[in-house]
Amino acid sequence: MPAALIPREERWRAWLSKRAPKLFLGARVEPLPVIFDRKRIYTLPTRFGFFFGAMALLCVFGGLNYNNNVVLMLAFLVAALGFVSLLYAFLNLRDLSVISVVGQPAFLGELVTFQVLLQAPSVRDSVVINYRNLSQVGGLDARTPTAYELLVPTERRGVLALPAFRVWTDYPFGLFYAWSYVRVAVSTLVYPKPEADAPVWPNANAQLGAQASREPGDDDLVGLKDYVPGDRAQRIAWAVYARSDELSVRDFRRAQSKRVSLDLADLKGLSLEAALSRLCAWVLRAESLNLPYSLKVGSTDIPAGLGRSHRERCLECLALHS
Repeated sequence: MPAALIPREERWRAWLSKRAPKLFLGARVEPLPVIFDRKRIYTLPTRFGFFFGAMALLCVFGGLNYNNNVVLMLAFLVAALGFVSLLYAFLNLRDLSVISVVGQPAFLGELVTFQVLLQAPSVRDSVVINYRNLSQVGGLDARTPTAYELLVPTERRGVLALPAFRVWTDYPFGLFYAWSYVRVAVSTLVYPKPEADAPVWPNANAQLGAQASREPGDDDLVGLKDYVPGDRAQRIAWAVYARSDELSVRDFRRAQSKRVSLDLADLKGLSLEAALSRLCAWVLRAESLNLPYSLKVGSTDIPAGLGRSHRERCLECLALHS
């Protein structure tokens, strides 16, 4: 992008970040909790603050030139208001602490959500947390953790380490901008982007045989079993009881459902990323259809299963495969 098209504020930050990288990039990864002391809070006038200061300076020159005490009093009052704004902007961040950061996995192309818990010893107003152009503003109660959502865009699958993010405020009048950058060792996973309109899996192993699953059901009668207190009276085999005086119940089982085997080796005609994207779509589809599915990616072989933990295990395997 030509320099003339880059916003002036971004050019100013880019220039300053080269000369003072600790202010914008974070010097090192810090352990939690991160406490904002006076040495890590930086303050600069905002655009409105520069205009406000220029108007106060013009009032001083005008009052001195025309020997007008009322204009001079107004100029000094405006200057005092600016100094108060500077102090309050600084104090609004001082002793603020980042006590916890937790990331939620996301698919490639989506925004990863990191939940950041902030805490302050007293009430704070208009505290903003942001990364690039994504931000959330809110207030904090005294000694009560407040959750902020930090949104980070995804550019590739795999492990996403939380980049340095900014906590800032322009409270109370927007004249001064106080900020501090935070970098902590927190990461999350970025899953492959599911393929849109993925075809039906070519090697779905439909095992619809007469085998019965071990889970009780209401589909097929597979025999009799001994009565156990708690069995339904409707299933008691009274004819068998009349002949043998043994109380038995009819054993119904659910027929075994279709199972799907997913293997990366079966997608040789696709690039690695395209194949992982298709496998990701198939995992989500099998989960939504309640079909047990297994996954084999390279040397990793995950047996058939269902459920949230199984789904996350499969997606993690796809995300970390190289």
